[in-house]
Amino acid sequence: MGMENGNISDSALKAFTELRDATGPSKGRVNHHTTYIAKESNKEQWIQVDFGKVAKVSKIGTQGCYNQHHCNEEWVSKYTVSYGFNGEYFENQLQNSSDVRREYEANKDSANLVVNTLDEPIVARYVRIHPSAWNGRISMRLELYGCYSGKMAKGLG
Repeated sequence: MGMENGNISDSALKAFTELRDATGPSKGRVNHHTTYIAKESNKEQWIQVDFGKVAKVSKIGTQGCYNQHHCNEEWVSKYTVSYGFNGEYFENQLQNSSDVRREYEANKDSANLVVNTLDEPIVARYVRIHPSAWNGRISMRLELYGCYSGKMAKGLG
């Protein structure tokens, strides 16, 4: 939907923390030679995408740390997702109509792209990825797949 190709601007990406400017949320784009790295590795971390308008997200792709700064053994192995419309209140994606957050399996290494199809597509302006398990530090690159205004994003078939 625009992470990899840059259609989603750097200013539309936020994170709870970042290790330093060179590893901020704008660096977390799949297949780029940069990586988002959280300052702390704990379950309070998140990375947020603001689409600028309501979008429908059906898949999320993740990669671990690009082999820079000796971080080739760092990746997010599980995550949960939340979403919202105003950037302040977020709903958690839940598992099978329960009160349990749906957790997705992610990476087992830093290089390979892992794409998860969401159980239910998310319709929202803001989407947050919340790492819930990781190897090394919380380090990730991501892409979201879906559509705007009922039209499939280019290349998604």
